[in-house]
Amino acid sequence: MKPFIAYIIIGIVGIAILIRCLPKGVKKRKKFEIFAEIGIGLFISVIVLGLTSFNNFVLKRAGITYLQYISIVFFINGIVLTISSFVSLKRIGKPISGLEDTTKMIHKGIFKILRHPLYLGLSLFTIGFLFAYQAIVLIIIGIVTVILFYTASRVEDSYNIKKFGSEYIEYMKKVPMWDFFSGMFRNMKMRY
Repeated sequence: MKPFIAYIIIGIVGIAILIRCLPKGVKKRKKFEIFAEIGIGLFISVIVLGLTSFNNFVLKRAGITYLQYISIVFFINGIVLTISSFVSLKRIGKPISGLEDTTKMIHKGIFKILRHPLYLGLSLFTIGFLFAYQAIVLIIIGIVTVILFYTASRVEDSYNIKKFGSEYIEYMKKVPMWDFFSGMFRNMKMRY
Protein backbone atom coordinates (compact mmCIF):
# COMPACT_ATOMS: atom_id res chain seq x y z
CA MET A 1 0.00 0.00 0.00
CA LYS A 2 1.31 3.47 -0.83
CA PRO A 3 1.75 6.12 1.92
CA PHE A 4 -0.73 8.52 0.29
CA ILE A 5 -3.52 5.91 0.36
CA ALA A 6 -2.64 5.04 3.99
CA TYR A 7 -2.98 8.70 5.00
CA ILE A 8 -6.38 8.94 3.29
CA ILE A 9 -7.64 5.79 5.05
CA ILE A 10 -6.38 6.99 8.44
CA GLY A 11 -7.96 10.42 7.83
CA ILE A 12 -11.33 8.83 7.00
CA VAL A 13 -11.14 6.63 10.12
CA GLY A 14 -10.28 9.69 12.24
CA ILE A 15 -13.18 11.72 10.87
CA ALA A 16 -15.58 8.80 11.41
CA ILE A 17 -14.47 8.47 15.04
CA LEU A 18 -14.86 12.20 15.65
CA ILE A 19 -18.38 12.09 14.22
CA ARG A 20 -19.30 9.05 16.37
CA CYS A 21 -17.82 10.59 19.53
CA LEU A 22 -19.80 13.81 19.19
CA PRO A 23 -23.05 13.89 21.16
CA LYS A 24 -26.02 12.81 19.08
CA GLY A 25 -28.91 15.11 19.99
CA VAL A 26 -29.88 14.63 23.63
CA LYS A 27 -28.18 11.23 23.87
CA LYS A 28 -24.52 11.58 24.80
CA ARG A 29 -21.82 9.03 24.32
CA LYS A 30 -20.74 7.03 27.34
CA LYS A 31 -17.15 7.81 28.42
CA PHE A 32 -15.94 4.23 27.98
CA GLU A 33 -17.28 4.21 24.41
CA ILE A 34 -15.16 7.24 23.56
CA PHE A 35 -11.98 5.60 24.92
CA ALA A 36 -12.84 2.37 23.12
CA GLU A 37 -13.62 4.05 19.79
CA ILE A 38 -10.44 6.12 19.80
CA GLY A 39 -8.55 2.92 20.67
CA ILE A 40 -10.19 1.12 17.75
CA GLY A 41 -9.27 4.02 15.46
CA LEU A 42 -5.64 3.81 16.54
CA PHE A 43 -5.77 0.02 16.19
CA ILE A 44 -6.92 0.44 12.57
CA SER A 45 -4.17 3.02 12.07
CA VAL A 46 -1.55 0.51 13.26
CA ILE A 47 -2.85 -2.04 10.75
CA VAL A 48 -2.96 0.44 7.86
CA LEU A 49 0.47 1.92 8.60
CA GLY A 50 1.89 -1.57 9.06
CA LEU A 51 0.67 -2.59 5.62
CA THR A 52 2.22 0.53 4.10
CA SER A 53 5.72 0.65 2.67
CA PHE A 54 7.60 3.61 4.12
CA ASN A 55 11.27 4.30 3.59
CA ASN A 56 11.92 6.47 6.63
CA PHE A 57 13.49 5.71 9.99
CA VAL A 58 10.42 5.79 12.25
CA LEU A 59 8.41 3.31 10.16
CA LYS A 60 11.32 1.08 9.21
CA ARG A 61 10.77 -2.45 10.42
CA ALA A 62 13.24 -4.32 12.58
CA GLY A 63 12.41 -7.67 10.96
CA ILE A 64 13.19 -9.85 13.98
CA THR A 65 11.80 -13.19 12.88
CA TYR A 66 11.14 -14.81 16.27
CA LEU A 67 9.03 -11.78 17.31
CA GLN A 68 6.94 -12.30 14.18
CA TYR A 69 6.31 -15.89 15.29
CA ILE A 70 5.37 -14.69 18.78
CA SER A 71 2.86 -12.31 17.16
CA ILE A 72 0.86 -15.34 15.98
CA VAL A 73 0.20 -16.33 19.62
CA PHE A 74 -1.12 -12.83 20.36
CA PHE A 75 -3.26 -12.83 17.18
CA ILE A 76 -4.88 -16.17 17.98
CA ASN A 77 -5.62 -15.28 21.61
CA GLY A 78 -6.89 -11.85 20.60
CA ILE A 79 -9.21 -13.32 17.97
CA VAL A 80 -10.57 -15.98 20.35
CA LEU A 81 -11.29 -13.43 23.10
CA THR A 82 -12.83 -10.92 20.70
CA ILE A 83 -15.11 -13.42 18.96
CA SER A 84 -16.20 -15.12 22.19
CA SER A 85 -16.98 -11.66 23.65
CA PHE A 86 -19.17 -10.72 20.69
CA VAL A 87 -21.01 -14.04 20.86
CA SER A 88 -21.64 -13.77 24.62
CA LEU A 89 -22.68 -10.12 24.42
CA LYS A 90 -25.17 -10.84 21.64
CA ARG A 91 -26.62 -14.13 22.94
CA ILE A 92 -26.58 -13.70 26.70
CA GLY A 93 -26.50 -9.92 27.25
CA LYS A 94 -29.69 -9.27 25.25
CA PRO A 95 -28.53 -5.84 23.98
CA ILE A 96 -31.16 -3.28 23.05
CA SER A 97 -28.86 -1.57 20.56
CA GLY A 98 -25.43 -2.51 19.30
CA LEU A 99 -23.49 -4.90 21.55
CA GLU A 100 -22.46 -2.79 24.51
CA ASP A 101 -25.91 -1.77 25.73
CA THR A 102 -26.82 -5.08 27.35
CA THR A 103 -29.97 -5.48 29.39
CA LYS A 104 -28.62 -8.39 31.47
CA MET A 105 -25.38 -8.99 33.30
CA ILE A 106 -23.34 -11.74 31.74
CA HIS A 107 -21.93 -14.40 34.09
CA LYS A 108 -21.41 -17.14 31.49
CA GLY A 109 -18.94 -17.94 28.75
CA ILE A 110 -15.79 -15.86 28.65
CA PHE A 111 -17.36 -13.36 31.07
CA LYS A 112 -17.06 -16.04 33.76
CA ILE A 113 -13.27 -15.66 33.45
CA LEU A 114 -12.79 -11.98 32.51
CA ARG A 115 -14.85 -8.82 33.00
CA HIS A 116 -13.62 -7.15 29.80
CA PRO A 117 -12.52 -9.86 27.37
CA LEU A 118 -13.34 -7.72 24.31
CA TYR A 119 -10.91 -4.95 25.29
CA LEU A 120 -8.25 -7.50 26.30
CA GLY A 121 -8.73 -9.32 22.98
CA LEU A 122 -8.31 -6.09 21.00
CA SER A 123 -5.23 -5.24 23.07
CA LEU A 124 -3.66 -8.66 22.43
CA PHE A 125 -4.45 -8.28 18.74
CA THR A 126 -2.75 -4.85 18.77
CA ILE A 127 0.31 -6.29 20.53
CA GLY A 128 0.40 -9.02 17.89
CA PHE A 129 0.62 -6.38 15.18
CA LEU A 130 3.40 -4.61 17.07
CA PHE A 131 5.45 -7.83 17.19
CA ALA A 132 4.72 -8.47 13.52
CA TYR A 133 5.52 -4.95 12.23
CA GLN A 134 8.25 -3.87 14.70
CA ALA A 135 8.36 -0.15 13.81
CA ILE A 136 9.00 2.65 16.34
CA VAL A 137 5.94 4.78 15.50
CA LEU A 138 3.64 1.75 15.45
CA ILE A 139 4.94 0.64 18.84
CA ILE A 140 4.17 4.09 20.27
CA ILE A 141 0.67 4.15 18.70
CA GLY A 142 0.10 0.56 19.86
CA ILE A 143 1.03 1.36 23.46
CA VAL A 144 -1.40 4.30 23.45
CA THR A 145 -4.05 1.98 21.96
CA VAL A 146 -3.63 -0.60 24.74
CA ILE A 147 -3.75 2.17 27.37
CA LEU A 148 -7.02 3.43 25.84
CA PHE A 149 -8.55 -0.08 25.92
CA TYR A 150 -7.44 -0.49 29.55
CA THR A 151 -8.92 2.91 30.43
CA ALA A 152 -12.16 1.97 28.65
CA SER A 153 -12.31 -1.17 30.83
CA ARG A 154 -11.87 0.84 34.03
CA VAL A 155 -14.43 3.47 33.03
CA GLU A 156 -16.90 0.79 31.93
CA ASP A 157 -16.61 -0.78 35.39
CA SER A 158 -17.84 2.49 36.90
CA TYR A 159 -20.67 2.65 34.35
CA ASN A 160 -21.70 -0.97 35.09
CA ILE A 161 -21.74 -0.31 38.85
CA LYS A 162 -24.26 2.47 38.22
CA LYS A 163 -26.25 0.28 35.81
CA PHE A 164 -26.28 -3.04 37.71
CA GLY A 165 -25.49 -1.93 41.28
CA SER A 166 -24.36 -4.36 43.97
CA GLU A 167 -24.65 -7.34 41.60
CA TYR A 168 -21.81 -5.89 39.51
CA ILE A 169 -19.73 -5.07 42.60
CA GLU A 170 -19.96 -8.74 43.66
CA TYR A 171 -19.09 -9.78 40.10
CA MET A 172 -15.99 -7.53 40.23
CA LYS A 173 -14.85 -9.28 43.41
CA LYS A 174 -15.05 -12.69 41.73
CA VAL A 175 -13.92 -11.98 38.18
CA PRO A 176 -10.69 -10.14 37.28
CA MET A 177 -10.69 -7.37 34.69
CA TRP A 178 -7.89 -8.63 32.40
CA ASP A 179 -5.98 -11.33 34.32
CA PHE A 180 -6.94 -14.41 32.30
CA PHE A 181 -4.91 -16.89 34.37
CA SER A 182 -6.33 -15.64 37.67
CA GLY A 183 -9.83 -15.82 36.18
CA MET A 184 -9.27 -19.40 35.01
CA PHE A 185 -7.87 -20.40 38.40
CA ARG A 186 -10.80 -18.83 40.29
CA ASN A 187 -13.30 -20.39 37.91
CA MET A 188 -11.78 -23.85 38.35
CA LYS A 189 -11.62 -23.36 42.13
CA MET A 190 -15.33 -22.45 42.27
CA ARG A 191 -16.27 -25.68 40.44
CA TYR A 192 -14.73 -27.89 43.10
